Amino acid sequence: MRAAGKLDNFRLNFVLRRENLESLEDFFRLAARLGVDEIFVSRVLPWSDAGLNFEHQDIFNVLHPEHEKLRTIWSQLLTESWPFKILGNVGASF
Repeated sequence: MRAAGKLDNFRLNFVLRRENLESLEDFFRLAARLGVDEIFVSRVLPWSDAGLNFEHQDIFNVLHPEHEKLRTIWSQLLTESWPFKILGNVGASF
């Protein structure tokens, strides 16, 4: 599609929560293989009708038991040189 001029920008989105933390690195590698221009990594938000326990999913909370694991994985991913722009509401460090 890009070669045909039908695609100017290719972006993948990832909503980061406890259940998919282990998939984050795979997501980055998939984006690199697909040749995306940018990825958008978002924190899970407390939507009332989402059908999930927000406190259980919110690994950005410093009191969450997997928060430090998230910090480690995120820091390691940011040390690599990726062929795409990293966007989102996660931040470079938290």
